[in-house]
Amino acid sequence: MWPWGHLAVAYLALAGFEWHRDREPTIGVTAVALVGSQLPDLIDKPLAWTLDVLPVGRSLAHSVVVLAPLIAVVAILAGRRHRRVVVAGTLGIGSHLGADGLGGILAGEFGELSYLGWPLLDPPTYTVDQSFLAHLLAMELTPLFVLQGLLVAVALAVWAHSRREGLG
Repeated sequence: MWPWGHLAVAYLALAGFEWHRDREPTIGVTAVALVGSQLPDLIDKPLAWTLDVLPVGRSLAHSVVVLAPLIAVVAILAGRRHRRVVVAGTLGIGSHLGADGLGGILAGEFGELSYLGWPLLDPPTYTVDQSFLAHLLAMELTPLFVLQGLLVAVALAVWAHSRREGLG
């Protein structure tokens, strides 16, 4: 998924969670969720594509094996006072991992989800070269790409509506 798709999914997940709890997403928790939505790619892509430290661009920061204990430690250290911030960051990161798996799930290629178990599972192999330029050049108007555009439109509409109504 492209960065804008991750932003939209994270915002919608956070807004839904906050509204379910009868409160509005503040600017602070929204910012944390949006940063969280980009974090896995900001860590993995440069380490794999530029520095050649990781095997692929979905490994270390895309792995539940790595992230679950890390998030648990952060939650313990943050305590009750900062629980909302930890939840927002977790929603951002979690929505990223789920959104990245959407294409594989829709195609019935569940092996594409092996990045979630890295390093216990081998990462999936990708057909596009591991570079930022190669990914930009490989961009196509696929149904998943269009879905991301629709998610951005929905997220913007939800955000605009919440602003107009004086929510969050």
